[in-house]
Amino acid sequence: MPKPSHVGWLAKVGKTLKTKDGVPIEIWQLNHKPDADVLSEWAVHFRNHYCDDKQIDLLRKGTRLTRSEYLVNLKFPDANIKPGPSIRSGDFAEILVADYVEYILKFWVPRIRYADKTMRNESKKGSDIIGFRFQQAGKSSREKQ
Repeated sequence: MPKPSHVGWLAKVGKTLKTKDGVPIEIWQLNHKPDADVLSEWAVHFRNHYCDDKQIDLLRKGTRLTRSEYLVNLKFPDANIKPGPSIRSGDFAEILVADYVEYILKFWVPRIRYADKTMRNESKKGSDIIGFRFQQAGKSSREKQ
């Protein structure tokens, strides 16, 4: 999958912090630009984490809901009723960090976490993000990165 355009808005601040163990942490920020094309592409990218556009018609079949109603009422965390807004914000941040890990750090990040949520207003249990780095495609390696 090609790098989504919004990933270009991520930039190092040029400042680092340290953990209590002295490990340096780079600080990054999202430099949003008012670009309708990038925002539209980003919306599709975000939406597809919850429900692949190729599957939405099959999944909503029998619900009598439009695509938008299906997503808003059954898939996305609620925009207004607690804890929906905080879940929505957390999901958004996790997806953005997954984009950073995949497209900036060059790891492969599985993208199935949100599609199988059973409770839309609840955080999915388990690891938030996991990334894999392959030494050589199609070959196993015991080397650590």
